[in-house]
Parts: sequence; C-alpha cells; structure tokens
Amino acid sequence: MRAFTLIEILIIIGMVAVLASASFLGLAGFRTSQDLKSATRTLVAVLRDVQSRSMSQEDDKFWGLRVSQPTKEAAVFQGSSCAYATETSKTKLKNSLEFRVPASGNLDICFEKISGYSSAGSDVTITIGVVGDVNERTITIYKNGRIE
Repeated sequence: MRAFTLIEILIIIGMVAVLASASFLGLAGFRTSQDLKSATRTLVAVLRDVQSRSMSQEDDKFWGLRVSQPTKEAAVFQGSSCAYATETSKTKLKNSLEFRVPASGNLDICFEKISGYSSAGSDVTITIGVVGDVNERTITIYKNGRIE
C-alpha cells in the first residue's frame, strides 16, 4: 500500500498557505492602485463638469471646486464670484488615499465664465497619493483651462 505521510501533507499545506498569502498581498496592492486611478479619473471628470457649467454660465453663476486635504473631499461650489459659496456636491477619497497637494488646508479652483480659463494666475496642481506609499497621480489645471 502506498499513502501520504503526515509530514508530506503538512509540507503541501504549508506551501499552499505561502502561495495564498503572496497572492493576497499582490491583490491588495492591485486594489489600492486601482482606487488611485479611479479617484484621479473621477476628480478629472468633476473638474471638467465644473468647467463646463462655468462656461455655459449655468444659473448665471461662477463654478468651482474646493479640494480639502484635512477632510479628503472635493466640493463643487457655485457663487456670484469665484469665492467659495454655495456647495452643491462632494466627492470623498477612500481611506487609503490622500491629497498630497494641497499639503494642508484647502485649494479653490474656479473657472471663468464663457472662456473656461482657470481664475488662478498660474497653473494649479492637485496630487492624490496612497497613504504610506510613494504611489501618486497628479492632475494639472493650466491657466488656459486645459485639464490633464
């Protein structure tokens, strides 16, 4: 009769456990990188929507976006000027992500009516990163209104 010994079975179980844990760690990293890509795409889409609303002079208002590093939120606002005014919606980052730029506080991005140009005097950068990791993505809003 031929059979497996207890030691052989324990070795196989150990190898399966090592492979399973390695796969799990790889999937966790993949998920975090996908969260980062998704958050960046979402924020770019929100910025383009805000720019479009401002260009079309929706509700005869200026439209903008406030990025808040402490709360990890991006809030769409409208007002009679480019100053932060009435908030209309919010987008929140997942707990595994953070805004790296602005480093602290808030950053307001407003677009001019009709032209869609950024009301900032220079290019504006927003950086989203993974908490405790070097992975990050950058969104640039150029003063001519281009978003990438």
